[in-house]
Amino acid sequence: MKKILLLKLLLFQALLGFGQKDFPLNSATWNLSAPWQSAEKITLNPVNEKKTQIIEGKSIVYTKSPNASIVSEIKLQDLKLKFYILQSKSGNAKLNLGDNLSLIFDMNSIDSYGAIVKNNETIIKPVTDAKRKEGLWQKVELVLSLTGLNGIPVIEKVILNDLLIHSNVLLPNLKNSDGNLSFTNQTGLLAFKGFEYIGFQKKQPISISNLSYTLEETYNADRSFESKKQEKISGKSNSLTFDIPNNFNKYILHYKGDMNVEKDGIYGFTLEHQGTGKFLIDGEQVVGSGEYLYRNPISDLKEIKAGKHSFEYIYHPIYWRPVFGVEVSGADFRPYGLNDPKTLPTRQLDGGIFIDNVENKAKTIRSFLNFNTTKLTKVISVGTPEKIHYSFDLDNGSLLQVWKGKFADVTQMWHERGEPQLLYPSGLLTVLNNEIPFFELNNEAQTKPDVYTEFVNAGYELDESGIPTYTYNWKNASFTQKFSPSKGGLLCEITGNQISKFGYTMAIGNEIIKLSDNLYKVDNFYVEINEKAKVYVIENGEKYHLRTNLNGKIAYNLTW
Repeated sequence: MKKILLLKLLLFQALLGFGQKDFPLNSATWNLSAPWQSAEKITLNPVNEKKTQIIEGKSIVYTKSPNASIVSEIKLQDLKLKFYILQSKSGNAKLNLGDNLSLIFDMNSIDSYGAIVKNNETIIKPVTDAKRKEGLWQKVELVLSLTGLNGIPVIEKVILNDLLIHSNVLLPNLKNSDGNLSFTNQTGLLAFKGFEYIGFQKKQPISISNLSYTLEETYNADRSFESKKQEKISGKSNSLTFDIPNNFNKYILHYKGDMNVEKDGIYGFTLEHQGTGKFLIDGEQVVGSGEYLYRNPISDLKEIKAGKHSFEYIYHPIYWRPVFGVEVSGADFRPYGLNDPKTLPTRQLDGGIFIDNVENKAKTIRSFLNFNTTKLTKVISVGTPEKIHYSFDLDNGSLLQVWKGKFADVTQMWHERGEPQLLYPSGLLTVLNNEIPFFELNNEAQTKPDVYTEFVNAGYELDESGIPTYTYNWKNASFTQKFSPSKGGLLCEITGNQISKFGYTMAIGNEIIKLSDNLYKVDNFYVEINEKAKVYVIENGEKYHLRTNLNGKIAYNLTW
């Protein structure tokens, strides 16, 4: 029984999180009264909290008072939450979910930030440390089901800074409550913003009826789906199913019917199949793909008026055995299937290939990398025993991303043919940029030099601990870059042999704030200058650049 329940929970979670475009969430309101205040912007200095800067406004709720609580309008129910939280180094706070159930945010905790506390005593620690440094915004997502499955309440998932830290935490002794969600600040500064939620109701506002189908045989699995032009099988059906008696080897199944919608709204439709498929409403394709998909969900949103509509579902199983599902979801109810459940059996999840820990010396992996909207093909990722890792573009000489914790998911590199050749970071990630960091001091507005004939990668060498030093040649000058773990972050060491002609860009961001003579906050990470370098900020387009003259050797630390 327990095993069946856990399988249902896993499937339920998959429906909530995979392949489905998200709906706009509702903004929560809070009744502000002293000692709680509102602000437009808070810049917290991690070195000296007394230098914290607060700009008045309405987008942030905060307090510095200990043991201060604030209650939201959100009733405890089946819901999804998303918000951002900011704390000082001494910060300790909790989100109260009712009936002695809390989510704890203690900045001084080594391994319990984001822990679940039940009955004020049972502590369930997160499966991984996903906490950012003090003064940086933490992103929190949570899905809670008080009604649960088989009557057992459950926290379906908690995601901290895009890392899953809790999954399917059963709450057998939790009772439903009429209370509201609230925050309690215990020590330090607590601020939060962007608090949004969806409350799920038990309803199924879209149904289908009056189903008819045609089934025609095709010659093969080619995308032309050429028909054998023989008599089609047609009939009526009580459900969307491929369980129709036939002797066809390859075929196209075409369903038509009525769709009944209870009220106007934006609805999501997700297809999952082995083969190809598409879903149409009133003759317009809502979601579908001509590509051969092996149970890779695809989805889209559509605004639909209340009333009766026509729908069509066209499915081609090609050379895999028939499997398909059509799922509908909305902003206030959980996803459910329109198909016969037997047509979409519980999926056997693929095993993954992971490099969680790097032992003894650093490990380098060459791979492709999806970076923003571009697939980069000349990337090296370096994992270290200190659990500080990074990816580097060998063409542009740019530090692409840094992360800490577990190293990498290499499933798409090493599973079967490894065709995508993609590496994915497994830890707490900070994405940087992909611009060539070196520039001429007398020509800062220069066009990008060609990476094959001008700015040329001269290779890299590994030191005794396995850390690479990269060398580049440009305009009769030679440069090196080395990145290694230090002080819980990444030490960046840069050299150039023509010190009066070139500069170096240490960081690019939407916002750069000077916190002290040697400490800068760039978006959601810190840059600490280790050398007495001339540092300055320039605006270039819509971005800000933190730059320095390349006076021999410069060094700085990235922390996040």
